[in-house]
Amino acid sequence: MLHMCDHIYMYILVFIFSFVLPEVTAVNEAHEFHISKLNIHYNPKSSKLEMTLHLFIDDLEAAMIKSGFPVSRLETDNEDEKDHAFIASYLSSKIKLTIGRKPVTFTYLGKEEAERFDAVFIYLESDKIISLHDLSVDNQLFLESFDDQKNIVSVYDDKKLLDFFILNKKQTQHQIKQ
Repeated sequence: MLHMCDHIYMYILVFIFSFVLPEVTAVNEAHEFHISKLNIHYNPKSSKLEMTLHLFIDDLEAAMIKSGFPVSRLETDNEDEKDHAFIASYLSSKIKLTIGRKPVTFTYLGKEEAERFDAVFIYLESDKIISLHDLSVDNQLFLESFDDQKNIVSVYDDKKLLDFFILNKKQTQHQIKQ
C-alpha cells in the first residue's frame, strides 16, 4: 500500500519523466537526473509479460561500457548488430523477475528511438507464465553508474494497474502481492 508521501513522490517523478525529460532530450544536452521507466503488462491471451522500458540511450551506453560490454555508439549509423545481443545480456543481468522464487526469463525484442532525440523504448517479452501471483521485480538498471538513479516500475494485469513503485540503490527489489 502506498503512503501519501509515496504518492506525492510518485507524481513528482511522473511529472519529471513526462514533461521535463522530453525538454532535456529535445535540446540534446546532458541531463542532471537519471531515471528509467519499466512497464510490465501481463497479457492473459498469450500468458506472457510484455515489457516496455523507456530510458536515455547515453545512460544505457555508459552503464554497459562500465559493465564491460564493448558497445558501439547506440542509435547511430555505427551501431552494430552485436550491440543488440549486448543490450539483451546487459538487461537480463540487471532486471530480474521471479514468480514464487522461480526465475522468469524474457527475450529482447528490439528497440526504437523515442519521440525525443536521446531516449529509446526497449521491448521485452517473457516466456509463458501461469499468473502474476507472487511476482518479484529486482531492477538494478544503471545503479553501477549513477548514485541518483531511479527506476520507476508499473505492473499491470491486462489493463488493470496492480502496483507502481520506484526502485533505487537502497531498494532494488519489490514484491507484488495480489
